[in-house]
Amino acid sequence: MGIFKNGSVWLKADFHLHTKADKEFLYNGEENDFIRSYVGKLKQNNIGIGVITNHNKFDLSEYKALRKKSLEESIYLLPGVELSLNDGSNGIHALISFEYETWIKNNNNFIEQFINSAFEGTANRENSNTRCKYNLADLLKKLEEHRKDGRDSFIIMAHVEQNSGFCNELNGGRIQQFAADELFRRNVLAFQKLRTADIRANLLLWFGGEDKLPAYVEGSDPKGLDEVGVSGNQNGVNKECLLKIMNGGEESPLP
Repeated sequence: MGIFKNGSVWLKADFHLHTKADKEFLYNGEENDFIRSYVGKLKQNNIGIGVITNHNKFDLSEYKALRKKSLEESIYLLPGVELSLNDGSNGIHALISFEYETWIKNNNNFIEQFINSAFEGTANRENSNTRCKYNLADLLKKLEEHRKDGRDSFIIMAHVEQNSGFCNELNGGRIQQFAADELFRRNVLAFQKLRTADIRANLLLWFGGEDKLPAYVEGSDPKGLDEVGVSGNQNGVNKECLLKIMNGGEESPLP
């Protein structure tokens, strides 16, 4: 597989992707054409790395089909979920990306087990506003337990300035507590869709310096096929996210 065949390469990334498995994603095309059309949109918009993050749901069959087709086009898709946490006034949405080789292993779907546990006893979990039983601190502890069992992951806080966003739902004091939390720093790698200069300045103060802040990343958050991989826009400027992937000049171990 030739995605990472060179020593390093810059790839456009989309960390917030939905598919027709998501209740909020509208698809009116032929059922058997979805996978080809979806990957075609990723390719059209130059996405090299993406994370499938449907609301409170992971569809293994669909993900495997998308993963297989995307690899044929030199696109690397990671499995994930957009989890609605029981935190803040409107809940907080966290994008979780799972390491495929350890979370889907020996016919065990640990992603599905993780989501089922988070929503135990909760109905209508696939609605984006249905909160799981975990708050953010609980989530960090749960993912750390899985990491100790050899299952790695990372978190991106979704649309942080909007409803159910980290910066919108939590006050400065609570954010400062997370900024000092070792589990938060180890698990939360980025904030998605950060736009406002004043919020950036507050985060810089609360986290104690640029080097201690999570990265700022983008994601199309599509509600239909035409929005897949489309860059956000701020004041006429496309907001793209580029990642430099390095493998030390050797063939990448990624499948």
